[in-house]
Amino acid sequence: MNATNRIKSDKRNEGLSFYGGMKMTNNTISISARALHELLAGRVSQKRFLEGHRLIPTQTHPDDKNFFELRLREGRMIEEIEVEKSKIEDDDWLIIKFSEPDPAISRLKLSSSQ
Repeated sequence: MNATNRIKSDKRNEGLSFYGGMKMTNNTISISARALHELLAGRVSQKRFLEGHRLIPTQTHPDDKNFFELRLREGRMIEEIEVEKSKIEDDDWLIIKFSEPDPAISRLKLSSSQ
């Protein structure tokens, strides 16, 4: 009876998301697949997404930096996106890997022999 009532309900039947959670290394960032999907679908504003993932400074966290902006400044492009499926959670992780600095978007540098 409870299952039938839940199916008939107007309430959305969603499990828990990893929204706001992240894992970072120098060249990778893992974020919630659902959170990114909600951003791209327009359900969440870019500002709210960036604040919720501590990717921009806020009054509470004034020293936060945008991981994606930092990689772009280094000339690193997104090289690979892998989905880490969860068998028991209601969300998956997107693991975004960045390349070594790409000469096409990196600052030009003099070689040490010049």
